[in-house]
Amino acid sequence: MGQHKLANRVSLLTRWIICTVWSIPDFNATSIAEKAYEALPSAMKEITKAPETVYKYFWTPIGTQGGIPVSFATENAALDGLKDIVNREPNLMKQNLKFSLLEVKYAPNKVRAYKQNWHDKYVIKDIELELKGHKFTDKIQ
Repeated sequence: MGQHKLANRVSLLTRWIICTVWSIPDFNATSIAEKAYEALPSAMKEITKAPETVYKYFWTPIGTQGGIPVSFATENAALDGLKDIVNREPNLMKQNLKFSLLEVKYAPNKVRAYKQNWHDKYVIKDIELELKGHKFTDKIQ
């Protein structure tokens, strides 16, 4: 029985989930970067690029069942899952969303949006996608 539990844990060590990626300006971090740039000697400012707006990134899982993201065993299965979701919910395409397929180190809990520290800690691979040219498939035959 102990080996069965271990086998289940091993199978959940990495799973693929589908998320939308979005960001908001981080005014506090941007202000700190601007102040640091202004404090530089003028010789350093000539060779250093002025800071741009800093953003906070978030990943919102889609394809959830009861608030828990649907996970997939492989990248290809996750991509097929995303295509299936977009086919079932074509309005997603009208929202100009960015999608990511994330390979994560654990089975995700109930979450509305993941933050950067979660991404840094648990994401092994992040594949950003844009499905602008996606053709919807008619499954009724």
